[in-house]
Amino acid sequence: YLALLRRNASESDIATITSALKNGKTREQIIKEVIASSEFKDIASDMGILIVRDGWVQQGDSWYLYRNGSKLTGWYRENGYRYYLNPAKGGAREVGWEYVDGYKLYFNYDGQLVQDVEYLVGKQDSYFIKVYKPANYVIIFAKDGNNGYTIPVKAMICSCGNPTPTGDYYTPNKFRWLTMVGGSKAQWCTQILGDYLFHSVPYRIQDNSTLYTDLMYNLLGTTQSLGCIRLRAGDAKWIYDNCSLGTHVNIDPNATSGPFDKPAFEPLPSWHTWDPTDPTASYLCAQHGCH
Repeated sequence: YLALLRRNASESDIATITSALKNGKTREQIIKEVIASSEFKDIASDMGILIVRDGWVQQGDSWYLYRNGSKLTGWYRENGYRYYLNPAKGGAREVGWEYVDGYKLYFNYDGQLVQDVEYLVGKQDSYFIKVYKPANYVIIFAKDGNNGYTIPVKAMICSCGNPTPTGDYYTPNKFRWLTMVGGSKAQWCTQILGDYLFHSVPYRIQDNSTLYTDLMYNLLGTTQSLGCIRLRAGDAKWIYDNCSLGTHVNIDPNATSGPFDKPAFEPLPSWHTWDPTDPTASYLCAQHGCH
């Protein structure tokens, strides 16, 4: 206080700082709050010093982001994480559940958008599946009461094809294994319309250790199929297990992004002829020590 405010700390100041330290605030955070105070600004102004805020600043119980003294609002991305600086709350960083852009989203304690909330919402009675065809990924949505399917649950990377139909469909059938065009086999198939399905990346034969690794799996996230929607085995199984017959599917021909990002993807080496997300092939990863 002597160095920054040119006075001794009052009993009230000492009590506030002591309480803050007991509740987990650091010395650096407390100093930043003193520097952000109007009292320090007045002293700096008298000395001809302009205080320009930059970076994350805590004010009360909320965090704000400044750039060159200006408070930012809206979506912000940093180190791979997405934050929402709510304009309706003066740019305060969102934490917990919040409605943003028509979706109900969840932000963790650090304000980072959580892009898989299955563990929070649990298994639902029904889902809505949206396919972002040009971007080759899928988002699963849960129902938010009377608000409709506005809770994005998880995103899945996929490979659509130029012939993939667009529009709205309701899943009529499921098949554990099916023969694809050319005789290849696919697991956990959920029919969308006619010969168009969600399914795993194909295998040479009905054997989960015969994955088309370089020819198909490593091309996930790009337009490759003959019309079906190829998924990682674990994702195809998730749809197969959790989305009942009659699930609404929308395949959008124009949308390239949704409330969740397109998942990152790591290709497999050529010798890895099974899908690491396939629970029936996990023993192979255990044997090789790869995943």
